[in-house]
Amino acid sequence: MKKTDPRQVRELQRREDFKSSIVHAAEAVFLRKGIPATTMDDVARQAQLSKATLYRYVRSKGDLLFEIVVQFYDDVIVQLEEVLRSPERSARAKLVAAIRGALAFQEAKRNVARLILMDPAVLKLMRVFAEEESKAQSASARRFVQMLKAKRQALLAVGERLIALGVESGEFRPLDVRAAVQFLEAVIQGHIHSQFLFDSDRTIDELTETIARFVLSGIENKSQPVKGASR
Repeated sequence: MKKTDPRQVRELQRREDFKSSIVHAAEAVFLRKGIPATTMDDVARQAQLSKATLYRYVRSKGDLLFEIVVQFYDDVIVQLEEVLRSPERSARAKLVAAIRGALAFQEAKRNVARLILMDPAVLKLMRVFAEEESKAQSASARRFVQMLKAKRQALLAVGERLIALGVESGEFRPLDVRAAVQFLEAVIQGHIHSQFLFDSDRTIDELTETIARFVLSGIENKSQPVKGASR
């Protein structure tokens, strides 16, 4: 069995940490100045890096936009993994926590997400992502779409593990786990997209309860006591 080189692991982690700090710096500058007015110099100053170092990780403002979108997926995946590892929670409670976490994360990122998803370059690639990868007009665009699809699959895989846990414990009825997760994704994404069009005065807890009740009504095993539910 091939051993992992600790130095290589540390270097990969160092690069990921640098990229993460650059992404969060870009988010802050975009919110302060807007995407059109932001320069790579602005991002380098915010990240406290030299411009030369910045260009080692991202080549353009367009790359920064794409990295932010990818980072959204990575952050949500980490959050869901933490929920899944919680030993004290039932599958039902984990699902409710996952829904609440996704909604709270989106709320925290709401302003920067709106800025980015209104950018013409990102909108164009998101249409390609939703339709056909072959429509991407450049190799970099195709790589981004492929990466985005891989991140989405990784996110869905965590959700599948959560639903499967509930099926195995008897909390959820036997069902098509992948279809259930895709349905949940559609419900949450529908809410998120509506936030770009309509303002809502409902709290995260209220929204979580509404979505969780709707989803759980379709997947809970009615013949078993509901674990984690209030009595």
